[in-house]
Amino acid sequence: MDPVMTLSSAADPGARKIISDGLNAFNDAQVGYADRVPLHVLIHDPTSGDIVGGIIGSTSLGLLFIDLVYLPEALRGRDVGTRMLALAEEEAQRRGCRAGVSIPSTFKRLVFTNALVGASLVQSPVTHRGPAAFS
Repeated sequence: MDPVMTLSSAADPGARKIISDGLNAFNDAQVGYADRVPLHVLIHDPTSGDIVGGIIGSTSLGLLFIDLVYLPEALRGRDVGTRMLALAEEEAQRRGCRAGVSIPSTFKRLVFTNALVGASLVQSPVTHRGPAAFS
């Protein structure tokens, strides 16, 4: 049987779950355990309590994975980003992580504090060159 492949720009939560569950099962079988835990550092508006920014990531296999980072313009340059990254790193360290991974874009890089003992965060820069540009 030849598989049928499709290409889409529409998000499909069902497809994401199938692929994520399959990859997680494969990884768990390879290492013999499952230890992935979400890690979110959320920034809230002090008046409304609404979430206005933060970090979304996870920890697994001794690594901190940082997937998304956002701060509103009004909070930038006020040490909020440094503090939220330090909080994420401290929690990752508490969970036994010794390194971290992030894929930042080159138009705005995170400045990592390297709080993880004995290692620094690994960064794989991605340069934005417009639609359908790959490096």
